[in-house]
Amino acid sequence: MTINFQLITPEKKYFEDKVNMVVIPGEEGDFGVMKEHSPVVTIIRPGLLEIFSINNEITNSFFVDAGFVKVTRDDCTVLAENIILMEEINIKDCESKILQIRNKSDKENVENDIQEIKVLEAMISSSSKD
Repeated sequence: MTINFQLITPEKKYFEDKVNMVVIPGEEGDFGVMKEHSPVVTIIRPGLLEIFSINNEITNSFFVDAGFVKVTRDDCTVLAENIILMEEINIKDCESKILQIRNKSDKENVENDIQEIKVLEAMISSSSKD
């Protein structure tokens, strides 16, 4: 049994196919979605999204930023602000960006800086799971 899965941003469709399962970084923790999952609409947090094939193997891994997921018994759609293929994440670049943000003298956008650091740290954490 498979579920129809879509992974999209407002600008681009990154993935659309029938899959066995998707593991999504939900607001309250990671959760798996398979066919006949209880219907739900919820917020996703920055983290690792994994797509499993019919053979129950991970076929695709993405980093997703903030967004939403809508699950029905037959379909699952993730709409994220940003999506990055896991193999495109460079941990050293993420660490360097965190240092730049922490060391900058402009303290006007503190809230934005804190959020950006959280996303970069989630990227680093997700990369270590991959």
